[in-house]
Amino acid sequence: MASQSEAARDPRCLQPLQTGRCHALFYKYGFDPKANACVQFVYGGCGGNTNRFATKEYCEQVCAE
Repeated sequence: MASQSEAARDPRCLQPLQTGRCHALFYKYGFDPKANACVQFVYGGCGGNTNRFATKEYCEQVCAE
């Protein structure tokens, strides 16, 4: 069962970080629920999910509690 803070958080922020199926090297930010923070990861350029933001600031704006 999700905690109250998880229930209120944007659904994008609860998805796992996914590199995607392509092999490019784009540095993006995603929310890591276990760390309760936005972290940098490598996005391959296609596929993946919507837990992917261009900047750490935007990730924090969308995913902050």
